[in-house]
Amino acid sequence: MQLRNFFILILVLIFSAGYAQQTSNRFEEEDARLNQNEVDNAEPFKDELPQGPGNPGEPVPINGYIPVLILTAVGIIMYRNMQKNAS
Repeated sequence: MQLRNFFILILVLIFSAGYAQQTSNRFEEEDARLNQNEVDNAEPFKDELPQGPGNPGEPVPINGYIPVLILTAVGIIMYRNMQKNAS
C-alpha cells in the first residue's frame, strides 16, 4: 500500500513538472515583447555597439583562500572524529 502511494506521488510530480514545461508562460511572452521593443529601438545605434567578446571581469577573490578553506575543513573533520572517539 505504501509503495503504491509513493509511486503515485512520484508520477504526479513528474507529470506536473512536464506539464509546467509545456504550457505557455505569460511572463515569457511579455519578456519577448519587451525584448523585441528594445531591439527595434536599438537599430539606429547599431554602429555604436562594441564588437567582439565582452570583458572577462576581475579575478575571483576566493582563489587565494582555497588552501585555508581546505585546511579548515580537514581540521573540523579531525576535531569531530576525535570527539566521536573520545565518547
